[in-house]
This record gives sequence, structure tokens and C-alpha cells, in this order.
Amino acid sequence: MKKQIKILSVAVLSASLLFTSCSKDKTPTITVSDFTGTIAENPNLGQSIGVVNATVENSTNTRYYFTPEQGGIADYVSINISTGEITVLAPGLFDYEQITSISGTAAISAFDGNDNETISSFTVNINITDVIETPPLSVQERLNGGETPINIYISNNALLDSLYGKIYTGGLIAYLNTTTGNGFVVAPQDQSLALIWDPNQPGGSGTAGTNDAIGNGSLNTTAIVNQIGVGSYAAQICNDYTLSGYSDWYLPSRDELTEVYNNLHLNALGGFQNISYWSSSETTTATIVWYRKFDILAEGMGGSEQLFGVRAARTF
Repeated sequence: MKKQIKILSVAVLSASLLFTSCSKDKTPTITVSDFTGTIAENPNLGQSIGVVNATVENSTNTRYYFTPEQGGIADYVSINISTGEITVLAPGLFDYEQITSISGTAAISAFDGNDNETISSFTVNINITDVIETPPLSVQERLNGGETPINIYISNNALLDSLYGKIYTGGLIAYLNTTTGNGFVVAPQDQSLALIWDPNQPGGSGTAGTNDAIGNGSLNTTAIVNQIGVGSYAAQICNDYTLSGYSDWYLPSRDELTEVYNNLHLNALGGFQNISYWSSSETTTATIVWYRKFDILAEGMGGSEQLFGVRAARTF
């Protein structure tokens, strides 16, 4: 009886070893379809395009790869070694205006238990579709849309010069303080080409106590009008000026007029004439006032009875 059991055990063991050996020797089978995918231009890094449709049987180790593994389609996309998922490798190369499709060859490698390899190749075709790209808004369009000059500057510091001469709050941007966001605009056209600074001549009306610095033009204008009174003169016509619903215009101070000259006139912006323009800044002498010569790079000090150009400004 023991002899029969021993023989039976040997037979079972032999059958088991035979089955294992046959299973290991089974050749892997690969069924794979050519891959076709579509993706819009300008994709994201790692964006999925699709997964290769493949079935692999009797394999202990399966690998997906491009042939060749470098160059060609492999410069554009990656293929997952285990799953066959194809993803974007180089987003910048997916430019419809430069290329509309890419193609290449890939393969699946499958090994049996004895490390015998079976390979099946397939093609990969990827179509790139066009995206209608909206051009960026111009500086003027951004201002029209409600953005402030300082917000535009913060978004791109290189846009500072592009802000000058643009229409904003009734005038042309002439100066922006990039720290505070404050600035001023000037009227789109001259208020006069030849106007007196103080009509009370000879002798003038006396000093109004003005200041040269940026930000003082409005205070200067108020002081001058209070000192001189009613009349047709540089500060008064700026004070009376109304445009686009804004009535807080003034005669620019000496330093403000310098910014107008540098940021607008030197860049052929603002439609200024090659004449001298009044500032609202007096010198230490009551009847002598600062003006700027727009025909040459120079300032001047002139008697308040002279006739010079006038361009109004307002702050924002």
C-alpha cells in the first residue's frame, strides 16, 4: 500500500513540473493596434494624448518604447514603459503654425519565463489642431477696460514708456509715480499758443508763493488765481478748462512741465509745438516765472508779461 502511494506522489510531482515547464515555455502573444491621437496646440507638460490599445498574454515582463528611443517622435512625446500611455514631453514643439502632425514607430517587448523576447511594432500618429489665439490687449485697450496705469506697470515694468501718451481720465498720460501709482495727464491739445502769465502789467500782481515740485501744479494754480483774480491768463484758462467731464485742470509746475517735455514731446507725443510753454512756478522774483522751451532742451526764466504756450494738466 505504501509503495502505491509513493508511486502516485511521484506521478503528481512529475505532472506538476511538466505543467510549470510548459507554462514557462509558452511564447508571449501581442495584439496591438496603430495609435492615432489628436491634441490642440500649446498643450501642458505631461498632458495625456491617449493609451495604446494592446493585449499581451503569457508575458512575465512587458515594455513599451519608441524606435528609436531618442529623436523623432520621442522628442515630442513620452510613452509610459508599463501602461503605454502617451503624454506630452515638449509642449513648446506643439505649434500648429509650424507643424500639424507627428508620427513615428513604437514597439511592445514581451518576455516569457525563460527571458525569450517577443517584439511587436506599431505606428504612432498624432494630429495637432489649431487654437485661435487672442492677441494680447494693447495698453490703451487695457486702460479703456478699467485697468489703472500702476496696475499695468506692475504687470510688466517694461510697459512704462508705452503708457505715456495714452488716453486716460480725460487726457494723455504724461507722468506716473511707480511707487505711489499717482500721476498726471495733460490735455490733448494746447489751450493757447501765446498767452500772458500775469495780465496785471506793468509790475505784476506780486508773488503767489508757488512751488516747483511734481504734485504742486494744482496748488500753484489755485494760489495764482487767488492772487491775480479774474482775467484771461495762463493759470486762469487752465483752472476754467473742462474736458470729458473733468474740471480740475491746472497749469503744470516747473518739474511737471519737465516730465511733459521728457515723456511726451521728446517722443513726438501730445502734439506740442516747438515753442515755449508756461509753468505755474515762480522764481524768487515776483514777476519772473519758469517756462520750458520745447524747441530746445532748456528751461527759461521770463517776465510774467510775456506770451507763451499753455497746456493744462490734471492728476490721477
